[in-house]
Amino acid sequence: DEKLLASGTEEGEICVWNMDSYQLQFVIK
Repeated sequence: DEKLLASGTEEGEICVWNMDSYQLQFVIK
């Protein structure tokens, strides 16, 4: 997705930069 830049932090945890709302979102999967 061109609108999201994601980098893995720990297993099952992803830090996502939401360019639509211009904020970092921490998503637990």
